[in-house]
Amino acid sequence: MQATRAATPRADRLAAERFRRSTFILVSNDPRRSARDLLTSYKRQYVNEQDHAMVKGPLQVVPLYLKDTKKITAYVHCVYLALLLWRSMQAVMRQNQAVLGLTLPYPNGALQPAPTTKRLKEILHPIQVIQWHEPTGEIHRYRSELSPVQRQALLLLGMNSGRFTQIPSG
Repeated sequence: MQATRAATPRADRLAAERFRRSTFILVSNDPRRSARDLLTSYKRQYVNEQDHAMVKGPLQVVPLYLKDTKKITAYVHCVYLALLLWRSMQAVMRQNQAVLGLTLPYPNGALQPAPTTKRLKEILHPIQVIQWHEPTGEIHRYRSELSPVQRQALLLLGMNSGRFTQIPSG
């Protein structure tokens, strides 16, 4: 016969363990910032990490072989301006989503709760404008038609779909 022993939780030890696991130490040299402000800043750190991953990934800051520091500085400034544009587009889409009540679908059809610029790029990338010249000098242009999802993405971006795909004359 095997003896069994019932375990009874000790409330004092459980409370102490919960407190230990919920304690988070943040150190700062800025005495003007409160503990809540420090924790909020720390929790938002992932946004900066995502942005720098974006710079290294899709925006493609790669090793450069430039000797002039002014050129390197200008290049990095351009990349960070592109990042600012990337984030601004996402902010505009999310604001318009809240106002219009529209949302973009994922490729599997599920609705995306917070649209991203990456998803916008995936949706708009297939749009093509083809131009060719006749021997007579006449110029012809053809553009692909927008899908309903592409029109919705442009609406969230605050762009008129007709203007976005308008083919300039001449």
